[in-house]
Amino acid sequence: MKTIGFIGGGRITNIFLHAFENSGISLENVSVSDINQEVLNALKHKYPTITITTDNLQVVSESSVVFIAVHPPVL
Repeated sequence: MKTIGFIGGGRITNIFLHAFENSGISLENVSVSDINQEVLNALKHKYPTITITTDNLQVVSESSVVFIAVHPPVL
């Protein structure tokens, strides 16, 4: 099964995760990286089946598909 990674755990990531969940897509192969631990905790609370929440970009970059979900100035 393919893995999905998100760099950034904000609004856009939440929108995607909500859409995946509504479509019946399993979040068991999803990882999210963000520098803000509170953001990661909130996502893990809202979507408990997310496999990995981390501040380590290396983990997310090894996913089959990676979404860069950060504000353009952060890039």
